[in-house]
Amino acid sequence: MIATGKCRDSKQTQQDPYGFLSKRRHMSSQATSIIKNASLYYLICQHHWNRDFDPERDRWSAYGARFGYPNRRCYILLDYGQSADNEVPVLWYEWMGKSFNILAQDLPPEIQVKLKEYPFMRPSIQDMPKRPTPDAIERRQIIRTKLRSEISLSDSNFQFIREHQGHAEWLQTHVESRFWAKFESLVNLREKND
Repeated sequence: MIATGKCRDSKQTQQDPYGFLSKRRHMSSQATSIIKNASLYYLICQHHWNRDFDPERDRWSAYGARFGYPNRRCYILLDYGQSADNEVPVLWYEWMGKSFNILAQDLPPEIQVKLKEYPFMRPSIQDMPKRPTPDAIERRQIIRTKLRSEISLSDSNFQFIREHQGHAEWLQTHVESRFWAKFESLVNLREKND
């Protein structure tokens, strides 16, 4: 996990802008992707700001969070506050399963590039442009990513796969068999409950 933010000092308050980037190493294999990420958001907020994570005011993002794979490196970005300065300092921490360790080295170049895609001064949800409806190939890729990331599929995802046999066949050949087997068991369970 990686953490971004300003260093704590005696002048900082809960109102000061922060970002926190943390590199994850160890998480329970039983938890879902959403639970794993949310757990880390809460841990980061407790560690850095001595408060609970607040989805209404905190901004967050995950990169590389393919929790379906063991020992996968992922990065969690957590940001809080407003800043007139576009150059928000980045603190980099590593989650070691029980605590955060600050990392003194520079961020990897790949992550530095990714951080430029996630501005710390994001517009509010109301001001963000509406995303276009994904086409069939984009939907297939979204479903593939969800399967590999152990993110729950929505009803519309299941319906898409049911209605587009060719895309279902593509998914079956382009995700590992363990992910497809899990997907098939969910389909069977849904059909039994319908």
